[in-house]
Amino acid sequence: MKILIDKAMPYYLDYFSELGEVAAFAEGHLLEQDLSQVEVLLVRSTTKIDNTVLTHMPKLKFVGTATAGYDHFDIKAIEAAGVYWCSAAGCNAIAVTQYAVLAVLTIACEQGFLLADKKIAIVGHGNVGRRVKEAMSVLGANVVIYDPPQVDKLTARAIENSLSDTNYVNFDEVLSADIICIHAPLNSDPAYPSQHLFNTRTLAQLNSNQILINAGRGGVVDNTALLTRLTLPNAPSIVLDVWENEPFIKRDLIPLVRFATAHIAGHSLEGKAKGTHILYERLCEYIQTPAKISVESLLPAFTCDIPPSLQAQLNKQTLRSDIDYQTAILALCKLVYNIENDDSVFRQHMSQSDSFKVIRQDYPIRREFSALAIEASNKYTQECLRGLGFIISNDSEYFN
Repeated sequence: MKILIDKAMPYYLDYFSELGEVAAFAEGHLLEQDLSQVEVLLVRSTTKIDNTVLTHMPKLKFVGTATAGYDHFDIKAIEAAGVYWCSAAGCNAIAVTQYAVLAVLTIACEQGFLLADKKIAIVGHGNVGRRVKEAMSVLGANVVIYDPPQVDKLTARAIENSLSDTNYVNFDEVLSADIICIHAPLNSDPAYPSQHLFNTRTLAQLNSNQILINAGRGGVVDNTALLTRLTLPNAPSIVLDVWENEPFIKRDLIPLVRFATAHIAGHSLEGKAKGTHILYERLCEYIQTPAKISVESLLPAFTCDIPPSLQAQLNKQTLRSDIDYQTAILALCKLVYNIENDDSVFRQHMSQSDSFKVIRQDYPIRREFSALAIEASNKYTQECLRGLGFIISNDSEYFN
């Protein structure tokens, strides 16, 4: 079996070399390969799979993308060709969640407010939204959810407990929230449209006391309308990881937003490795062979010295209403990932050229909170850090 893989996928040889004859291609150079014998094609979001590609691959049986989204797949063409397809749904959900956590915590500590005093509305309750809800909840925030398709599904199935427990709200309540986190797919379906959900009318209802974070899809926010809104008085604070018309974005927005990054929220090493792993599992299932490799066996060790003063602060019997404790949580998170570094690199490079694509390609290795094990004697701290994704080294329940 001949397997062709995007070389940007980490650990691809470790995973696939025993399943067939593996070859790799660089982004943008797929059609330069001999595709006539390829049976399995594994790509990332930068490679579009449509009839142009499929006509070169008469033996193709399986195509997968190591990304959560599959907008780059022409599903109708793939299925018409009789090719099995899959995506790595959920692979980067933890990384995107931790990006949102860093953005919110950083702004909270800058502005001196407690998340325990804020309402956070999450737009989209899928793989990412569910994790963001958990993370923001353990930080003490009052979290509400906007997801009409999910509400309709639960209503149709008469699952009343899920409706009430999840705290779904209407869009007017979203617009009144202190912090709005967008993690919804881009949907042009008239029944559940998300294209330009945040437009001239809805953005006008946000004020300077509110924060809007888009780490979902660029088109959910009308970037032209956003640019106009940010030049007017009483504008909200904005965090943008995704933009309309990537990679040729509206650069005039950059100096007007609090954090600006190049669609890298999900670009952790763990997230990318999980993408490869999910495709490995799906291919093993497809060819009916046992999956033998785990993500954990491939990830490198992560070393980090936690300052004793920070460790002591986290182990105090502290309530959610303590700004020093919230600052300590942020300091711990920054030992693993600092969103301000990504923002700084983005501003520096984008001020010189349209280098959005290059920033993504050259993105350095970034780890998730699970790479760091911390000892926590305070039960509240254990609950909080575990909810954020850290490993508690003295957690007997975890290690048993």
